[in-house]
Amino acid sequence: MMDIPKPANPVTTLLPFILPFFLLMWRLPYHSPVEATFCVYIFIVFYAFLKSLWIKNHSVADEMWSIMPVYYAYIFAATSGSARSKIMFSLVAAWAIRMSYNFYRKGGYKGLEDHRWGKLRETIRNPILWQLFNFFFICVTQNALLLFICLPGYFAPNDSLNLIDIVATLLNLGFLLLESIADNQQWNFQKEKQRLISEKKELTKEFKNGFLSRGLFRYSRHPNFFGEIGIWWSFYLFTQSFNLSIIGPISLTLLFQGSSNFTEKISASKYPEYKVYQKITSKIIPWFPQKWQE
Repeated sequence: MMDIPKPANPVTTLLPFILPFFLLMWRLPYHSPVEATFCVYIFIVFYAFLKSLWIKNHSVADEMWSIMPVYYAYIFAATSGSARSKIMFSLVAAWAIRMSYNFYRKGGYKGLEDHRWGKLRETIRNPILWQLFNFFFICVTQNALLLFICLPGYFAPNDSLNLIDIVATLLNLGFLLLESIADNQQWNFQKEKQRLISEKKELTKEFKNGFLSRGLFRYSRHPNFFGEIGIWWSFYLFTQSFNLSIIGPISLTLLFQGSSNFTEKISASKYPEYKVYQKITSKIIPWFPQKWQE
């Protein structure tokens, strides 16, 4: 059962994390965007690692997921000043607001650790190896990914807006809406399941199965992942050329492939019907499902 705690106040939780960046932003005019983003990246890597050691929680990167791209997008927009860069920053800001709200209502800012890290610790039992994994994957790699997905802001041209910009903006907003609907459907399902269990009421078929398989989840086992991946591929479209920033959406796509595999392994071990769901429903890209066999 998914635990849905009372949301915490994100301002008091993240204040020590946010304040140092005002100093970095103040120094922005004296640095190139590459230097500025590198400084922010190095700071946040060591911040995440030291905080994870201090609070013995390895979900610090989750607190940053919706915040760091705003800083990187701001740096690129501030140093470019073009209309395109401002649109790109606005899209990242809209994404961040939605992502932060979803994380907040799940109680993420209370310092709850992602259950998947606990599962991984059962595999990586050596404390030294675990801290190496913590530093290089959780802190270094995941924060590098947050920088990579924003790199299109650096490679975007400074010329006049065109049709590609309109298409990229509409696609980005469309994927944002899709991800929002998927997250809301999952949130409502988990809340209702928890209510039924707490009131000791009989669970209907879907709640008895333990996982959501209707709405957008009828066409994709991870429609929220599809929306997130689409957001950053459409963000890359603003560059209007093949360039190094493609590493961002590619890395994100690969991350969600691995993350979904690990998550589904856990779900299949908890819910017997999940293996049936896997057979009849597309994994990430929405598609027409097969008929559920009773």
